[in-house]
Amino acid sequence: MIARRKLVYLNNTNGLKYIISILLFCNTFVCNAQQGAKWVTGFGNVIDFTTNPTSSYLTCDTPIMSIFVSHGHSMICNSTHDIQFFALPMYTSTKDCELGNKESVVENGGIDLNNNFAVSTSGSGYSAFIQQSVILPKKDNQYYIFYKGMTNQAYDDYYAQVGDWNLDMFLNHIVDMDANNGKGKVMVKDNILMSSARLSGNSLSATRHANGRDWWLILPHREKDLLYTFRVTPDTIMLPITQDMGGADFIANNWGQSNFSMDGSLYAHAHYNDSIEVNNFDRCTGLMSNIKRIASPKDTIYYYDPIFEKDTFTLVSAGTGVCFSPNNQFLYIVSPYTVWQYELASNEIVNMRTDSVFNWAQYVTAYNAPDGRIYFGNWNGTNPSLSYIEYPNMKGIDANFCQFCLNTVNSTSAPPNMPNFELGALAGSPCDTLRFTPIVADEPLLIPNAFSPNEDGLNDTWHILNVGALQYSGYSIQAVGVYNRWGNEVFKSNDINFVWNGRGWASDSYYYYIIYRTKEGISKVQKGSINIVW
Repeated sequence: MIARRKLVYLNNTNGLKYIISILLFCNTFVCNAQQGAKWVTGFGNVIDFTTNPTSSYLTCDTPIMSIFVSHGHSMICNSTHDIQFFALPMYTSTKDCELGNKESVVENGGIDLNNNFAVSTSGSGYSAFIQQSVILPKKDNQYYIFYKGMTNQAYDDYYAQVGDWNLDMFLNHIVDMDANNGKGKVMVKDNILMSSARLSGNSLSATRHANGRDWWLILPHREKDLLYTFRVTPDTIMLPITQDMGGADFIANNWGQSNFSMDGSLYAHAHYNDSIEVNNFDRCTGLMSNIKRIASPKDTIYYYDPIFEKDTFTLVSAGTGVCFSPNNQFLYIVSPYTVWQYELASNEIVNMRTDSVFNWAQYVTAYNAPDGRIYFGNWNGTNPSLSYIEYPNMKGIDANFCQFCLNTVNSTSAPPNMPNFELGALAGSPCDTLRFTPIVADEPLLIPNAFSPNEDGLNDTWHILNVGALQYSGYSIQAVGVYNRWGNEVFKSNDINFVWNGRGWASDSYYYYIIYRTKEGISKVQKGSINIVW
């Protein structure tokens, strides 16, 4: 049984019960753009990626503040590299320590606390759900805060032991950090996106839309193989796409992590004590494809099972965390005491030698970090540190799992839940339209007049440079031809995404024609010359 805590509640006009959470606005932390060169993590630790090597120090070292950042939280930084705020899932009061040096007890959401402010974020009453909230940019200096919560009835049913622990609501706030003289204000609070739902306590994750502006936000069903996908724009949150992944029901999933690859093309979701799904993700449509199911490897040490609340006497397949290598070759699978490297192409799985000694780590989640490593949350307080994969693109033990190598003052628990804020538009895709204005020139195709196919990574190929703009304006390609000075054809295509590498042809001038069709259906020809320079 999860211990019931003494909490302060709000009842809004919808008769729903929420637990207050604190969002701390702080200009003393520094981040690398919006991805986070510093992580605020468990029990007051800050992981500092701006130093070489990466280091850690303690902030807000008070008992209450330590609890605030011990479990599920999310954060975001602004364009000047300062942390805007971080969202925490539970408590009602805090001593602001270095942040404001002022005692505060919050009785409603969105009030100013002298450069800090508070807002209700979670109706769950339990702070151990590691991906319970996420923050996404809206527009200007505004932000969405998405979170999962509980109705009064679901909460009361659980503690009356007539129901299970079910997060049955999905909600959001909108925060304007320019409001209130720059101190920030909650402009929209507790907007209900889903109700009467059954949602995983964890596994809330996001990636950038292919247009480079919008976001895809995904949350799974609690025990069915369903994914709910929201498209989030600067002006609206669209109704979700429900995608049935076709798998069997599984044990109530309040523990498994979900994660996108850094380029947003892959999505992994761990079903605790069951399996792991890896899917291709289309950043244009928001749909999954090429579903691959991986049996969770059995952990190598017996441990306490948080779902069944007892010591296990059999080895459990308990995948809780998942993270892709930056090159998308590997998926790292995390269980409480063991980390595996799974090669997606070959299905080869390697134990990263994390179980050589009984370590009491209780690894939880895994995240790509700005220093190129993959870091693992450490739930157990006996080892105040973070473990990491030093070279995550390397195969097998050459990736170098470094256990408890980043020392911290307190236990680190789970790193913050953040998407890859640095991910931009998918260049050349049909959705890469926002960077361009419609084509109006007489010769609309932007074509280089020279290239050097010497494989130095600079101007190695010849291709259309403004494919996204052409597609946005309704243009298509019918034929492409390249000829040498004697009239011999050296290259042809009918694909708008054609690429000519020029290999095998001498430094010389070549001549091309491209037949294209406008959105009105009119065929036209663009001609010119190209120089190959070796």
